[in-house]
Amino acid sequence: MDTPLAFLRHLSIHRAIDRWRADERHAAYVLEEEQDVAGLHADLIGEERLLSYKQTVRELEKVIQGLPTRCREVFVLHKIHEMTQDEVAAHLNISRNMVAKHLSRAMIEFAPLLRTTLQDKTATADAA
Repeated sequence: MDTPLAFLRHLSIHRAIDRWRADERHAAYVLEEEQDVAGLHADLIGEERLLSYKQTVRELEKVIQGLPTRCREVFVLHKIHEMTQDEVAAHLNISRNMVAKHLSRAMIEFAPLLRTTLQDKTATADAA
């Protein structure tokens, strides 16, 4: 590379291609997992458990959609796209400290749902 600008352009293009490939792999994996869950026989896991699983997923989606925009972006990039906090900060052009604050806020929003889900699972296990 003759100039730093050309090097940065080259680097950016290849980083974008790498990110696209990673997103494609992730999308294929998620689709495969959804098909696996949908294909489970009700008699193997129980119809009630399958219904409970689907309900929990819908509740998680509601919590994610209810997050403030930037908080949701940080959460999705970090937890779903598996980017590090430093990568999220660079991608969104915010400080790593703000990434940590957004993640903390998101986890606070998830706390009641997680607590309820854990209590339900504990009660189910005790009943069995």
